[in-house]
Amino acid sequence: MMGLQFMDYPMDNHRLSFSDVKEACASRRLSSLGLGGVVAFVAGIPLLNLIVIPAAVVGATLMWCEELRHRQ
Repeated sequence: MMGLQFMDYPMDNHRLSFSDVKEACASRRLSSLGLGGVVAFVAGIPLLNLIVIPAAVVGATLMWCEELRHRQ
């Protein structure tokens, strides 16, 4: 869920629907699970959770630019 949540930010800027977000994350399942898993784990660590949310948005934007933009 964290992977979907953060991948929605850059994809929403390009006016893609949530079903498009789900399809894109399903096509790169390991990358999406990696992003979401790391965010979920680090968000549970005090003080690091203040940094992880902006970093996750940046990471999702980079993932969109490098791996998923061609799906648009």
